[in-house]
Amino acid sequence: MWCETTIAAHYGEHPFSALARLGGQRSDMNGTPYILKGGKFVPLVRQVKKGMGGLLEVQVPRVQTSNTPQDIADALATAWASVIGGDPPDGAINVLLAQSAFETGHWVSCWNNNLGNVKHFTGDGFSWFSMSATEGDQAVVMVASKWKSFLTLDLGAAFFLKFHSTHFPTAWQSVLAGDVPGFVAALKNAGYFTGNLAQYTAGVQAYSDRYAGIVPQATPGPSALIATGIVGAGLLLGALSQNGGLDALLDPLRDLLGV
Repeated sequence: MWCETTIAAHYGEHPFSALARLGGQRSDMNGTPYILKGGKFVPLVRQVKKGMGGLLEVQVPRVQTSNTPQDIADALATAWASVIGGDPPDGAINVLLAQSAFETGHWVSCWNNNLGNVKHFTGDGFSWFSMSATEGDQAVVMVASKWKSFLTLDLGAAFFLKFHSTHFPTAWQSVLAGDVPGFVAALKNAGYFTGNLAQYTAGVQAYSDRYAGIVPQATPGPSALIATGIVGAGLLLGALSQNGGLDALLDPLRDLLGV
């Protein structure tokens, strides 16, 4: 233990003896750090404990990341093998492509490779950007929110697949069946969007029809595996952070960084 103090020191006194004399407890016994304040030891208690997700979760600039329909389809097809496994059934990529297009205005309003306008929450392990968007069905309002950010299209595509397949299992069955109305209805029931169901369905169906001729071209290689690993690690670390599972490992790093 080391400290800098102006109180009378006892030459050669053992740190643990000094700690007891000053009314403090051994931090190696209960893990509580102390600071010397006004001649007394005061427990240093963090107001907010951040996990790895908190360390990775930083606000980044909002950047437009427009891509062509073929680019998006190819990225989804490439990520499919490592995220889902095997080859995508006929029509599955088309459903996801259409929903992404509707969510982002044909990717003109696709920001930071977030293909589905998925929101950020504290502890999810992802960086984020800020943006206002419409919410609601009858009474539509503009709401400022935080949204997940991905460095590359490969990362965004891998997350998009992982997110839909794990968080919306009923809707995912409609993806596998190439069923746009069933997919959108299941998303609405699960709370994916707050807008009007009929309008959302019509919009996604229109894009599905428009892109019916696109043939996804998967490009096997390390980039898809790396993207899947990064997304998976982010999700895992975010989950562990929420449950406190990383605190023991991260406390030394927090102390080093002062967070």
